[in-house]
Order: sequence, then structure tokens, then C-alpha cells
Amino acid sequence: MEPVVTPSLDDSASTLVDWLELIAFFNQFGLARLDVLQAALDEQEPEQEDDIGERDRKIEVLLEAIENEIDERREYCAGGYPFELSDDAEELNLVDNWEDDQFVFYIVCLLTTHIASNKLFDFEVDEAIVQRLRNGIFQVISTIAMGGMARGSAASIGWPRQRGEDLLEVLRRAARRGSGFSVRDQPGIYTPPSEKDGGIDVISWSASDRPPPEILYFGQVASGQNWRGKPVQVFVEAFKNNYFEFGLQGNQAYATCIPFRETETEVWFTQHTHHGALLDRTRLSKHGRVGLQLIGEGSEMDEMENIPQVKDWISEFKNRALA
Repeated sequence: MEPVVTPSLDDSASTLVDWLELIAFFNQFGLARLDVLQAALDEQEPEQEDDIGERDRKIEVLLEAIENEIDERREYCAGGYPFELSDDAEELNLVDNWEDDQFVFYIVCLLTTHIASNKLFDFEVDEAIVQRLRNGIFQVISTIAMGGMARGSAASIGWPRQRGEDLLEVLRRAARRGSGFSVRDQPGIYTPPSEKDGGIDVISWSASDRPPPEILYFGQVASGQNWRGKPVQVFVEAFKNNYFEFGLQGNQAYATCIPFRETETEVWFTQHTHHGALLDRTRLSKHGRVGLQLIGEGSEMDEMENIPQVKDWISEFKNRALA
């Protein structure tokens, strides 16, 4: 039996698709049947619908919403979606090569969403698994995705840093790769003594013939539910003053990486006003795939050596859940 609880009648089509994806991910045959979901929801109806026609219409509307959501995810992920809907739309299947690098971004985001929400898992996620996610795994996929978004390279700033480097060392390596900024010998005099990353998790920049790049992104990595209150812009000016020798040349932009699938249009647009850009589950998957392609073509990015750790984390998560 898959370690996933039944969704409720009030859940959105997005949550219902998450349920199907989780069932397929944990299922020994890699599949989830839509009629099983439909039957589980039917059992929650307070009373049977007397009008068979009306009941069939509700089912049809629900199934259409689910199919549309799956189609959007597949399209938006641009090759990074690890599931496929059968031709008759009766099954959602985990793709045979789901363990390939290009799919880790989506799977990590799917699992992280329900660690954060505590909504669909029918088991207690081990705290060590959660800590590995918070302290490294989500940072890895976000760094590579932001490198892919910039079509260039990326530096992993956020604490804790797996290489054990101090912040200035990370920034100097980024400067050698063409980020276009000049790094101080020591942090500015107003830098808090205990500061670890200056509120910045990722910096990425476009590949150019010479510095400065056409655009440089400052990114925040937010794997928890409180992501709305963490726009990276509020940290950038102090960060530049404390760590850069001169002002930043060229265009700069901002992004927040989140594992969730945000389908509320009002929230989506409003939060872009605060965050600059949101890299949600589908955008992380799309840009992460591009980042991997750039690495394959010779682009250097922080965290690129840690993709095997991400795959190990996914495997351990699945094995523990099924134990």
C-alpha cells in the first residue's frame, strides 16, 4: 500500500494531481489510476447524488480539471516532468527513466511540498531527511536551476555551504567565472559579526564574452511555507555594500525558488511584484534541465558535483517511506 492519505473533496485539482503523482512514485508498478481517486472522493460524499446526470457531469468536470493540470505541468516543465498520462487518460505513469538527472528537480519539489504542508504523507518523515533537504538538497537544485535561467553560471551562497568555504571565497570564485563584480578583501565594517550569507542564497549570471554579464540574478531559496515573506531584494543593497568593492555594473534581477505549484492567479501575480520572479516547481524543473545541459557543455556551476547527493536523497526518502 502506498504511504499516501486520501485527499479531501475540497482539495484543488493541483492537490489531486499531486496525490496521483505521489501514488505513482511510490507504487511498485509506477502507476496511479484516476478511477481509484474518483472512488475515494465518492466515498466522502455526504449522500449519493440522486440525479445520475448531475453526478456524471461533476465527475467529468473534475477529470477535465485534473487532465488540464497534468497537461500544464508537462508543458511548463519542458522535458523535466517525470510522469505521463495514458492515452485513455485513465492512468498516470511514472516514466521508466525517472531516475535520470533531468527529473530530480521535479521529484524533490513534489516531496518537499508535502513535507512542508504535512498534507498527503501517511507517515512521519524522518528528521534527518528533512535536515538534509533544508541544509543542502534544495539548495543544490535551486543553484543549478538559477544557472539555467541565467543561461550561464551560478554561485551557491546560502548557509550551510557544503564545501566549508567562507562567503568571500565563494564570491571570488564567482568573479573568476565572469560574474562581473569585484570582491572586498574583508567584509564591510557594518557587516554583522555572525552573518553567514547576507540573506542571499544564490547568485547567477548570463554567459558573456567578457564581464560584466548582461544580467545578474540574486536568489532566495525558500523550501518552507513562509516563502511569501522572504523576498531577496531587501538584502541586496546591504550585501553589495558589505562584500563588493565597487557598485554593480549591468542589469540585476531577483528570484525566489519554491517547491510548490502555485495555481492561484492573484497570488502568482502579486508575489511576482514582491519577489521579482518566482521559480516554482515547474520553472525549477525547466530551468534545472537547461542548467544540466549547460554543465554538459562545459559551464561551471557551484553544486554541480552534488547531483548524486540529490539522487541518493530521493532514493532514501522512497525506501524509508515504503519500509
